[in-house]
Amino acid sequence: MNRRTKLAIVTAGLAIAALLLVSGILGEPEDSADKEAITPVANLPQAAAPLEEDVGVGDVANPERCLSEGLLETHPMLMDEAERLGPYLVNSDSIAVYRNLTESELLNLVDQSDSGAMAVLGAMHVMRARGLPESKAVPYLLLEDHDLLSFRYSFPHTEEQTRQLELAADWFYKSALHGRVMALVNVGHQLDMMRKKPVDLGWVSEESYEQLTRAEKSIFNAANVYQAAAYTIAPELEIGLFDDENGGFGTMFAQRFANIAEPIAEEFGAERRRLGLGPLTVPASDLPPFEELKKLLCDPADK
Repeated sequence: MNRRTKLAIVTAGLAIAALLLVSGILGEPEDSADKEAITPVANLPQAAAPLEEDVGVGDVANPERCLSEGLLETHPMLMDEAERLGPYLVNSDSIAVYRNLTESELLNLVDQSDSGAMAVLGAMHVMRARGLPESKAVPYLLLEDHDLLSFRYSFPHTEEQTRQLELAADWFYKSALHGRVMALVNVGHQLDMMRKKPVDLGWVSEESYEQLTRAEKSIFNAANVYQAAAYTIAPELEIGLFDDENGGFGTMFAQRFANIAEPIAEEFGAERRRLGLGPLTVPASDLPPFEELKKLLCDPADK
C-alpha cells in the first residue's frame, strides 16, 4: 500500500497543507491541463466525533470494538495530531477566527506578530488578483469553496494581478517566518501562478531544465520546492504514520529537492534570526505507525 493510500485511509483530514497546495490546486493557469494533478485531501477535522468506546492501539481482539474509517479519522490520537500540526498550517481550524475581519483589523494583529493574520492578508491579495471579494480569503485558506479550488487564471496577467500575487507571496512568507511554516508552500504557489519556472528562479540551467521529461517538469515547480524547504526546516511536520526507513511524503520532497531546499531553509533561518526569532521547533509526532493504526479498522468483509 503506497503512502498516499495510507494517508487517504487513515488520516483523511490530517494531511499536511502541502498536500493541499502542490500542483496548484488552489487556482491554476488556464493552459495548465498538462500538469500532473495531485488530488486534494479534506481539511483538518473541526471536532472529534464521540466514540461509544475508547478503542486504543492493539485493542483489536474484539471485532465489535473495531472502527469504521470515519470514526478512525476522529479518533483522539488523530485529533491530537491535528492539534500538534495546527499552529504550523494555514488551513487549520485556528484560521477560522479571522473570518470577517477587515484588512485594518488584520494589520493591527500583524503588529502583534500574528502569523494567522499574515496568512489571511496573503489570501486577501490572492482574491484581489482573481477579482474576487476579500471576504473569500478565509474560505480559500480553509478549502471551503469548490469554486475557489477550481479557479483558473487567464494569461497574461495584468500588471495589477502580478503585483497582487507578489504581495500575497510576501505575506505568506512572513506568516511562515512567524510560525506557520507550511505557508512556504503558498509562497511557491504564487510563484507558479506568476509562471516563474525553475530557470527563472535560478534553480537550474535552461539546458538542464529542457532535458527533463514532461512529468519531471510537472513535479519541479516552486510549490513543491518550497514544500521541500518547509520539511527541511521542520522535519517533525511529517505525520507520524510512516515507519519505513525513507520516511514519508515530506521527507521524500525534502530529499528530492535538497540542493535547492536547503539554501532556502538556511536563508529562512537567517531571516528569523534577523527578526530576533529563535529556531523553529515543532513537537514530534507520537502517532503510532500505520500498521498499528490499520488494526483498528473493521474488516469491510465483516460488514
